[in-house]
Amino acid sequence: MSLSHPLFIQYRNFETTKSLEKYIEEKARRLRRRHPEIRNIVTIVQKTNSSQKKGNPVEAHVTIHLDKKSIVSTKQEIALDEINSAFLSIAAAFETAERAVREHTKRLKSTKNRAINPAKLNIAV
Repeated sequence: MSLSHPLFIQYRNFETTKSLEKYIEEKARRLRRRHPEIRNIVTIVQKTNSSQKKGNPVEAHVTIHLDKKSIVSTKQEIALDEINSAFLSIAAAFETAERAVREHTKRLKSTKNRAINPAKLNIAV
């Protein structure tokens, strides 16, 4: 990751693996490739203590910082082991965050096009 677009990863009550860390880095790299307006990405993976749910619940928080907006996505998944729960949570959180970035970018472009288009402003050119 370049220094101008840092990726911060934090784990809470959870021991990571190299494959999980590489997975997060790859998700962030793909997201940045598609959306260069991203300034940084913060990912927090934490084991949740829920006695009501069977399995091993793990929650992933992905915060994407754009120029004037932050997008937050939190997903919790449950699998038979913590690592699989983490992979599922991270995938879901990044997918939701990317969708929100796409929608935000689309709204910005349509707003700019409306303001700049002289034909819609009834201005003779």
